[in-house]
Amino acid sequence: MGGRPERGWRSAAGLALLLAWFGFLAFGGFGHAEAVRLGPVLRVEGVRTPADLLPLIRGYPSNDGDVRRAWSYGRAALGRSYLGFYVRTEEEWAQAYAAGIRGETAGEVVPAAPLRPWRDYLVEYPPGYFVAVLPPAVLAASPDVYRTLFVLEMACCALAALWLVESIRRRAAPAGRSVLGWGAVSMVLVGLILTHRMDALVSLELAFLLWSVVRPRPAAAGLATALLFWTKGVPALAASFLALPWVRERRWAPLARWALVACCASVALWAPAIWIGGGGLAQAARYQLQRPVEVESTAAALSGLVRTVVPGAAWPVVSHGAIGVRGPVVTALAAASQLLLLAGWAWVALRARGRDAGAQAATATTALVLWMVLGPVFSPQFFVWVLPAALLAGALAGGKALPALAGLCALHQLVYPMAIEHLRTLEPWACGLVLLRNVGLGAWAGWVFSKLQPTVLPGAPVEAAGATAHASSPMTRS
Repeated sequence: MGGRPERGWRSAAGLALLLAWFGFLAFGGFGHAEAVRLGPVLRVEGVRTPADLLPLIRGYPSNDGDVRRAWSYGRAALGRSYLGFYVRTEEEWAQAYAAGIRGETAGEVVPAAPLRPWRDYLVEYPPGYFVAVLPPAVLAASPDVYRTLFVLEMACCALAALWLVESIRRRAAPAGRSVLGWGAVSMVLVGLILTHRMDALVSLELAFLLWSVVRPRPAAAGLATALLFWTKGVPALAASFLALPWVRERRWAPLARWALVACCASVALWAPAIWIGGGGLAQAARYQLQRPVEVESTAAALSGLVRTVVPGAAWPVVSHGAIGVRGPVVTALAAASQLLLLAGWAWVALRARGRDAGAQAATATTALVLWMVLGPVFSPQFFVWVLPAALLAGALAGGKALPALAGLCALHQLVYPMAIEHLRTLEPWACGLVLLRNVGLGAWAGWVFSKLQPTVLPGAPVEAAGATAHASSPMTRS
């Protein structure tokens, strides 16, 4: 397990590349006003001569709609000026989408008093979202400055997650392949989604959960579980799969500590948000449940391909802050896909036996990847959740696992942001690219998971194992 050791200079070179990349994303882009002015020049289709490449490159970090949303949410909560386009009630968003409004159509608004998230304006994220967006909002008076600070904040989260999984790897396989070299390359290849949304914080929390389970530290695992649920919700599902080996071994006392701390921490974290947001939190949850099947899901990609033969089978819609797909075919495919998801989770639950670092990293990665590729919603930032855990699993699996993961990161960036405009109209080649990414990611996770799980339950009787080995020995065959 673990493959060949990685030379130190490769890790150093990878980290230098990653730091340079983060510097480019934080400081190398155009300001928003300049990016809007250049418009089509900043798209691949706008490249006519080699001289057009420089604006295209500099325009890459300026893809900052989600960062501007974060600035506005944070500033509104602080009672400071914000962009009115992003701060609306659920009813106002529904009216805007029904009217076909796209792009920023309102300037800055100065509130008379701080607005309460979820109660006064829709926030489609759990409360932990504000841990990421508020600190730079306190310091930045403009969205452009905020983008720089936010990118640096998320870069620090990504580096911390990378360091944490490398520390787990060193303890599990001191002479094995390092996570750092291929990890740095993968974080570059996955693109700006790593730093332009807050999900690098989620990846750090998931890495902390893995560290807590592998050490093992039940109380820390409970805290990490609560943080994941408070910050993003779905990634906390990984905890239920990571606990399965402890259940099999009947380690009830540490499991009880894990559950108790998770419950107490969840109450402490959610109580202030419930006091602030009131019923708006339930409204935000309902808003998420009403989302159409997202265009990067497997069901939507298949529907886009079917649409080339049966034009009325599916059609794109813009709602709930994303591109969705509706139609009779996508409804049927989404239902079938979710049945496959349940079957996949059952397979993971039956096979998740190992408590070592590799087995647990693969379990967490596979459980969440199955939700991404078989569920109705696959936003590009979801991949960021599992990236450090997947790097740990790939390093401990050895072989070509890490280069293959880096290739999937590059493919992921081709989907977003490169092909996203073509997905708005369900162009067949873009749907095919999504399908290739999803199938590749699911196959990689399943392969690494199968490779790292033990074939015999931990604690199996030594006599039985020894008898089997004796019976199958060449010395005992006739």
